[in-house]
Amino acid sequence: MSNKKIKKIIVFLLTFLGLVMWCYPLFLKKTFGPVSIEQFMFHLLYPLKGTHPKLYLKGIGYVFCLPLLLTFLFQNPIRFIPRKWKEKLIFLKSDCYLFGQAVLIILGGIVFQLYIFDIPGWYRSVSNPTTIFRDYYHVWDAEQIRFPTKKNAIVIYMESIENTYENPAIFPKNYIPELSRLKKKNLSFEGFQQYPGTQWTMGGIFSGMCGVPLKLPIKNNRLDLFKDFLPSAVCIPQILQKHGYETGMILGTNAEFSGMNNFAKQHGFKSCWGIREIEQEKGSLSPEMMGHGWGLNDEAIFNFAKEKISAAAASHKPFFFVLETMDTHFPNGFLNPRKCKVFENSITDAIRCSSKEIDSFVQWVKNQPFGKDTAIILLGDHIAMTNDVYESLIQNPHRQIVNIFINGVQSDIIRTNRSFGTFDFAPTILSFMGAILPENTWGLGRNLLSDAPTVTELLGSDAVQQEIQCYSPEYQLFFKKNRNGHFLKIPKTN
Repeated sequence: MSNKKIKKIIVFLLTFLGLVMWCYPLFLKKTFGPVSIEQFMFHLLYPLKGTHPKLYLKGIGYVFCLPLLLTFLFQNPIRFIPRKWKEKLIFLKSDCYLFGQAVLIILGGIVFQLYIFDIPGWYRSVSNPTTIFRDYYHVWDAEQIRFPTKKNAIVIYMESIENTYENPAIFPKNYIPELSRLKKKNLSFEGFQQYPGTQWTMGGIFSGMCGVPLKLPIKNNRLDLFKDFLPSAVCIPQILQKHGYETGMILGTNAEFSGMNNFAKQHGFKSCWGIREIEQEKGSLSPEMMGHGWGLNDEAIFNFAKEKISAAAASHKPFFFVLETMDTHFPNGFLNPRKCKVFENSITDAIRCSSKEIDSFVQWVKNQPFGKDTAIILLGDHIAMTNDVYESLIQNPHRQIVNIFINGVQSDIIRTNRSFGTFDFAPTILSFMGAILPENTWGLGRNLLSDAPTVTELLGSDAVQQEIQCYSPEYQLFFKKNRNGHFLKIPKTN
């Protein structure tokens, strides 16, 4: 192969690489909405098994096909110039021009990524240590937590369910009327703030179970530390197991997606059922059980959950189950034809149907013999990402996840207007189940059923937002395996 051909191939590849650097941030932004660098890095590290096939196709289109097409155009610009100008612009065919063009495209792509991911701001944050975990993080040994009352509990993480769907200033109708009624009849808190490390499903569940946001050990490039799922972080299922609870997690997608199975196994869930485990247990999955490309539909998830919860109740041990719904997953959701009707041909139809499905399951639990002893907690996993009503959603200046606490243990005087984050759900769930926590704390979280001020109320949401993004030597301890069997205690300084 001649040197000239080799040079052309190199210039072609450099141009293609530069255009990929432009196109994949566009794909992320158009598909997921605002994406943090930590969220992006997390999904690079953990398996994407169970991702909707349409997302793979869309990704290939944005990250391969579009850059390839543009590369051919940039490599042959002279073809698209009127004949009368071609002689004056003949330099556009020169190797020197094409190489310089490739370099500029790459440099532009780098700058574009710095802007899209706010990498300078992120770097400033991780370069400045924070003391928020040293000052406000508390966990307790199981022996320090008392359970005068041991309620069963079922936590349902509702995919992308937020308060905007019931806001009459944004939408012409309430798309979650059943959930709105449950909110009015039961306990719900206002004043939610979505912080970094909690804005996607795994981050939201981890934070709600463990009392801390999900951050990466990016300092000193130690991404290898993330092969174990923060082994020294302590999550509420671990405490519940020590108090004799049966614990389980039921997912509609592949359990390996986002490392959910690793999280479950390492942090107190005795069993974790994803689509593969459910198929193995049942022998096969009928077409009626399938939803969109993310996995099972919510009807199948709830039916399987009824079986497992009933079996756990029959053992006469207290139980704790976490469920994750899927029908309202972006971009368009899934409309179960046997359960739902098409009204607007939009994700709002799936939202409307999901509200009914969740309410039906709640009523089923209440009607069971174990219902009076079972607390039900409904939580949106995060505010919605990009979907076909996203432009309407972002018109709401106070977007917050739906949270509803049903049939638990609570005091007579509760302030429902609070300022709090996802991590405050961890101690609140424990308390709602009947636990008495020292200082009403777990992790960074504070029990919303008590008068203990949250970290957000003490520092303000802007300060918490900034501090969480900063490097924390104490947070790095979560990535070290704790071999002595005791829960990690972050050393305090006077």
